[in-house]
Amino acid sequence: MLYEAAVGTAAGWEVAPRYADLLADEPLITYLQATATEVDATAGTVTVVPAGGVGAPVALPYDRLVVAVGGRPTQPDIPGLKEHGLPLHSDGIMPDAAAASRAAGAAALTAGGVTLVPRTRVAALTDETVTLVSATGPPAGAPERTAPADVVVWTAGAVPATAGLPGVSGGTPLVYLGEMLTLGGGAASVATPFGLSLDGAPAALVRRAAYLARMPTAGHRRRVAASWGSAALLSAVQGLTGWGEAAPDGGRRDSVAPVE
Repeated sequence: MLYEAAVGTAAGWEVAPRYADLLADEPLITYLQATATEVDATAGTVTVVPAGGVGAPVALPYDRLVVAVGGRPTQPDIPGLKEHGLPLHSDGIMPDAAAASRAAGAAALTAGGVTLVPRTRVAALTDETVTLVSATGPPAGAPERTAPADVVVWTAGAVPATAGLPGVSGGTPLVYLGEMLTLGGGAASVATPFGLSLDGAPAALVRRAAYLARMPTAGHRRRVAASWGSAALLSAVQGLTGWGEAAPDGGRRDSVAPVE
């Protein structure tokens, strides 16, 4: 949900809380911000240096040691992408989404003033334009389409930071459990592995409920539920009474989006 924090439909503390705040009310967890410098598998200890290098190294005993290595975005070989593109890290892209999600996403983009260009991909970027070509491998002389663009965002895949290291496995394959897609304006799309799908406001409620259930601690879950509930109540009151500042329409900005 980090993209919701970026566009203002969710607060940063709701979707990306600081570990110190998140674990403050967890009595069985001690949070220590430090840098690991050595692992002794025989003794079962990991040596850490406190954050900032202040303080002496400490050897912490462990029963099991879990190393979260993170990942790094993949970057297509597109001229101008590194200089002018903004990476959007996610687990997937629309061409791989369920049919219901693609249909709902296309409808929301069209309603928002985005012009979809089917079966195209980004070929090049400048500081003012984006160039689209056929996604199926254009033959020689195939026409290109260049359009002005204020912002270009690519949905980056990711590979583990340990990819390619000897002795490191590729991990456990993901099992498809469905997908959820936010469409803005209180709308969403939900697709299940059983062929059932939802869109619109009901899907948005299901999506929020699913994310709420997955919050890492009970305390954080309660705080987020209270925040979302109060925001929904305030929105309902404003809708009924007209009280509060109305959101500016700002007009619709014409945009061009490639669709493979």
